[in-house]
Amino acid sequence: MSAETEAGFAALQRGDLPTALTSLEAATQQDPEDYQAHLYLGAAYVQAGRAAEAVQTLTRAVHIQPASAQARYNLGVALERGGWPEQALTAYQQAVQLQPVYPQAQEAARRLQAPPPPSPGLPAAAYPAPAYGGPAPGQPLYSPTASAPVGLAPTPTLGLGAYRPVTASDTLPEPQIGIGLAAGAGVALLFGLVAGFLSVGAANSIPLLTIFMGRAVGYTVLKASREPGETQGYIAAACAVFGTLLAEGILLLAGFRFNSLSIALALYAGYRGYRIASD
Repeated sequence: MSAETEAGFAALQRGDLPTALTSLEAATQQDPEDYQAHLYLGAAYVQAGRAAEAVQTLTRAVHIQPASAQARYNLGVALERGGWPEQALTAYQQAVQLQPVYPQAQEAARRLQAPPPPSPGLPAAAYPAPAYGGPAPGQPLYSPTASAPVGLAPTPTLGLGAYRPVTASDTLPEPQIGIGLAAGAGVALLFGLVAGFLSVGAANSIPLLTIFMGRAVGYTVLKASREPGETQGYIAAACAVFGTLLAEGILLLAGFRFNSLSIALALYAGYRGYRIASD
């Protein structure tokens, strides 16, 4: 997490919205691939009543981390606040598909699927457009595809449209670290064996295919764990290094001379695995 992202998150936690917006906007400009900066900035935009910008920012977060249930849930919050309930329902349902035990997303989806109560006021078609001047409610804006407080959660007792920051009890269940470790180790083992024996068969002293080891293991750990994180990154790095060295070990057992390039491949695989699973 960059210094700007950390500063923005801290400001969001203590309710200093102007500082949070400034820091997080700077963080997303410095690194357009910073998932956490986009996630926090989207939350800040919703708190500031800037629904259109929240939708745009959280859509980017979804594209950066398609496996993140929290990004899709927060996107649903922003869409609902902006007046696009159908798209919001789709985002909530996608969040539940990614994280089946997600009470906030489940409750939000049920609420939007329930028939609306009779209204004595204006008919639905006459409701005004969002205050920021965007499309009228129901007009397509976004079609979800793919991608401590970290977002916003609806407060049921305050009624539809009233939101509060997420508290520790509202956060997602812990990532599936054990499943991520098992999946990453399995892929690394299989990849290492295939690369090693393939290299022996091709009489190549450099383990073939291990250039892709980090990417394969990183995405496996990320998908299996369901959420990115530092721990997931370290697991992916260790598994990727293990798989690369396994392939080199098979070459050594087959009588090939040690090739120092294998160490560079192992380090690269570990780095790629860490970046993919942790960001």
